[in-house]
Amino acid sequence: MTYTVVTLPEAEVDFHKLYQYISERSVQGAHAWANAFSDAFRKLEHNPLSYSLAPESADVDDDVYQIIFKTRRGNPYRLLFSVRNERVFIWAVRGFHQDYASDLNDIELP
Repeated sequence: MTYTVVTLPEAEVDFHKLYQYISERSVQGAHAWANAFSDAFRKLEHNPLSYSLAPESADVDDDVYQIIFKTRRGNPYRLLFSVRNERVFIWAVRGFHQDYASDLNDIELP
């Protein structure tokens, strides 16, 4: 089964902030990070329920899963997502230097 992946506006903001942060240090690194993000995004189209629950799941009504992807330097990033029917909703993108995503309760799924 192929799932439809939907990026919520909050996750799009996260993506752009992280991309900007990385590109200020290395344009090439930002492109590599965006490619790693895209690879993780594509993995969610197939069997998203195979990934582990995120710690944030304990504080949200939905099950929140995480897929971890890394840069060439090995810095981990997380895509936080939920699955409803045949759709995957990306809630947030978090960098290794960012805290727990405590604001997920403020986000409404379509």
